[in-house]
Amino acid sequence: MTNMINIWEAIKAVIVPSGAAERSLIHVHGGMMVFVFAVLCVPGRLRSVWPPVIVTLLVLVNELFDLSHHWPMVPAWLWRDSGKDVLHTIVWPWVIWIVATQSGRRAA
Repeated sequence: MTNMINIWEAIKAVIVPSGAAERSLIHVHGGMMVFVFAVLCVPGRLRSVWPPVIVTLLVLVNELFDLSHHWPMVPAWLWRDSGKDVLHTIVWPWVIWIVATQSGRRAA
């Protein structure tokens, strides 16, 4: 498991810039990219709850990998940053899903 985490962190170090603003944008765009891919792959498309759930699960795994480097002494700033990363990643997929499912109910 440690090797897998180290490999993932090395890949991210190459792809993701070090600035805070850029990292936030990577989370927003990455979450939307996973969401769109999941919408295209699951039955029920946009009305299925699975696309935002998949985004949420993947970002939680990613953040657990990030936190594992400091475990068990995780600094407070890292918890805060991980929370922001999760929020930046999942907000738009969930908003889009809620709008899509609610608009279908109003039309019916």
